[in-house]
Amino acid sequence: MPTLVDGERISLFFSPNSFYIDSIFATLHLIYIGEARNSFNRDMHQS
Repeated sequence: MPTLVDGERISLFFSPNSFYIDSIFATLHLIYIGEARNSFNRDMHQS
């Protein structure tokens, strides 16, 4: 059954990559939230 072996190889290949990509998106999301909060604070101080 070569398809099962290929599927397992594909899932093993993609699992670490998807985790890596998820961590990148999570980091970018935190950075985006931090920047939005900083700009909001700046606007509050200016007014």
